[in-house]
Amino acid sequence: MAMTTLQKNLVFFGGALLMVGTLTFLAGARKTRYVPQDENHPRPLAVALCRDCHAPGKMAPQLAKHPPKEQCMLCHRDRAAGR
Repeated sequence: MAMTTLQKNLVFFGGALLMVGTLTFLAGARKTRYVPQDENHPRPLAVALCRDCHAPGKMAPQLAKHPPKEQCMLCHRDRAAGR
């Protein structure tokens, strides 16, 4: 049994709507967090400096459930540098 033109169009637009909805959801799921501009966060920012305070047992350790420990700059941005 062949699909009619209307059925083909509905399948196409339904798939396109699903794709746009999925991409919109994924884009909104990631939140940009900015590194504070204070004396505890010297510039330029470097991941090695993050570990000085945010490693286990240090001044402000990361939570155990924190995502990739060695890729800080993927989520945390430097507002001062515009990145």
